[in-house]
Amino acid sequence: MNNAEFDQLVSKTRLSKRSVDAARLVFVDGKRQVEVCQETGIGASQLSRVVAMLDKEDQQQKALNSQANSAENEISVSRAKAVKQARDLNGETILVRNAPEDGLSIGKVLLKTDYHLVQELGRDEVMVHELSKINRLPTVGSSVELVYKNGFAEARQRQVEKERGGR
Repeated sequence: MNNAEFDQLVSKTRLSKRSVDAARLVFVDGKRQVEVCQETGIGASQLSRVVAMLDKEDQQQKALNSQANSAENEISVSRAKAVKQARDLNGETILVRNAPEDGLSIGKVLLKTDYHLVQELGRDEVMVHELSKINRLPTVGSSVELVYKNGFAEARQRQVEKERGGR
């Protein structure tokens, strides 16, 4: 572990400066606890508790980071799958756009993956939307307006104009 990682780890604790300095010798410098106790005068049981607490915190942080990376990976795979399916339906030359931070997209919903929705914009263009950023999920095949504000969309079903017929 380097100094920056150690500083981040202990930033969430209320350890005394003496305990932090002793723990740094163990985690960053790689010294044995016995040596650190002799060098700093800190008690063996106190250092052992500090090291155990920081080990536990480090493991929890690694687990959280792993879960976050896994979720990001799943979202990335879902987007790639959505783009591939859109290209399979519309050809390799289809232009794929990302959803705007602010703006409007109008068109038919072509497909849905685990985390994404693909909307046909016309003129050989599609837009990929993250499901988690849409307030209400439209159904595949429906025509929808997605109005984005600050990265989140409000879905509005478009009314198909009724043909004017004999009445």
